[in-house]
Amino acid sequence: MEQPIIAVDLGNWYSFLCCQVGGRMLDLLPGDMRYGYPSVFFYSKRAADKARSRGQTPPPWCGAEAVKAKAVPQGNRVRGLKQHLGEALELDDWKGSYDEAITALLQYLMRRANEVLQTEALQTTPRLALAHPATYTVPQMLHIKALAEKATLEDGRHVQVVGMIAEPAAGALDFLVNSPIKREETTVLTYDLGAGTFDLAIVTAYPEGRKSASGSTYYYDIERTGGLPDVGGARFDEALAGVLRQKLPGSARVDEDTLLRRAEEAKLELTDEEETEVEVADAGGVLHSVTVTRQEFERAARPLLERTLASVRKMLADYKGKRPEMLVLTGGSSQMPMVREALLKAFPEFEGKVQLYRPSRAIAYGAARFATPPAQERDVLQRAPRDIGIRFYYLNSDRQYVDTYIPAGTPLPFSGGFERSSTRREGQRRSVFTVMEAAVAHPDKHEWERDYREIMTVELDYGRDVPKGTPAETRLVLDSDGLLSVEARDPGRPEKPPMRCTCRLGDLKPARE
Repeated sequence: MEQPIIAVDLGNWYSFLCCQVGGRMLDLLPGDMRYGYPSVFFYSKRAADKARSRGQTPPPWCGAEAVKAKAVPQGNRVRGLKQHLGEALELDDWKGSYDEAITALLQYLMRRANEVLQTEALQTTPRLALAHPATYTVPQMLHIKALAEKATLEDGRHVQVVGMIAEPAAGALDFLVNSPIKREETTVLTYDLGAGTFDLAIVTAYPEGRKSASGSTYYYDIERTGGLPDVGGARFDEALAGVLRQKLPGSARVDEDTLLRRAEEAKLELTDEEETEVEVADAGGVLHSVTVTRQEFERAARPLLERTLASVRKMLADYKGKRPEMLVLTGGSSQMPMVREALLKAFPEFEGKVQLYRPSRAIAYGAARFATPPAQERDVLQRAPRDIGIRFYYLNSDRQYVDTYIPAGTPLPFSGGFERSSTRREGQRRSVFTVMEAAVAHPDKHEWERDYREIMTVELDYGRDVPKGTPAETRLVLDSDGLLSVEARDPGRPEKPPMRCTCRLGDLKPARE
């Protein structure tokens, strides 16, 4: 029997895990965790020393363990981990990295999920389907995949990532699978405002299926993804914290972490209430009480909300396919009343067609359906989110440009034919081919320093000094998850296999609009 696949929505605040078993979706959470496991990594020297003195397991702690009363000081509880790939992290005498924290958190999540899976279905599995922000670049996707696969289960098996899908696309997929409209083509736009990022996707369902260029049948087409890597619920918390600080007495010295926690709590209350009372203790222990209204919060957060609306406008303007019939809201912060109100005001054509859909579960459920769907939902077509090409020199010039090998929107998997170029100098022994990924929509091939990022290189060694104009051939290959490799070969030596390089873990900067 094939092992099941655990799907993970690795959130910046909470992580949700599920698994499709026997045609039903199984939440892999303890019963008291409605929103998922806290996506928290914690370490403090004080807590570590106390745990050791009592013969207990010392921190680092993750998930539920990292938010218990013993995990103090609270300022050492770190969230938003996946926004800091490749960065250093220092907590008291623990000097590590966000990468280590991500691996530790994913290991914790997979082990806890397998405990539930063992109880409910008498199985365990190392297989993982991982949802990721739509703004992740190719290097970021490969990087977080590698971090996940460093994690192990209790029995020592390494986690195996068997599928990756953009978070808003996963949410749209889950919505479409459960949509009552089953007999006709349906296109939806997903507005996913999570804790750390804002993501968008346009996904179309084809109940009768369509044929891809390779001849396979697909039922769901992930046509566009995008978003903003620096806008999420945390930024809205910061806006509300600014309102609270203005209302506090000028003499009140309040820790920023404390103020942000109170702002987060107040934001949740303002989802249902027009105003709320917030109590904040300052550094001297004096308790201050201030009233904040929903109107004040919305006014402070309006610039953030406008940025999300601008992203929606841009995606709809760039998209040339069938106009979306539905606007699906997912992600915890999409529950703020101002989101729906602003969307309907900006896009009145969606009146009666805006639906808040499983804000905590949709992404994990969609990732599970993507990885282990029923027969009629087996094929989901993913596309390259951005232009990818190789940087070359113009003939007899030092001017460079990017030759696009894989345009944005290309169906995956993609294996292009070999393209020919030639050496620039006499006596050249090696050629280095630099792969570039667009950092913006509609990049200018000549403005490669501004509009592109370098993501990997491959070096072709001719084994000898060759004359100027000696041909070389290159091609790019994208797998069905959007992970990239480059191949280069010497056409004069057909017996020699191509040089191949998969994407390096170098440039981890997010994509931008």
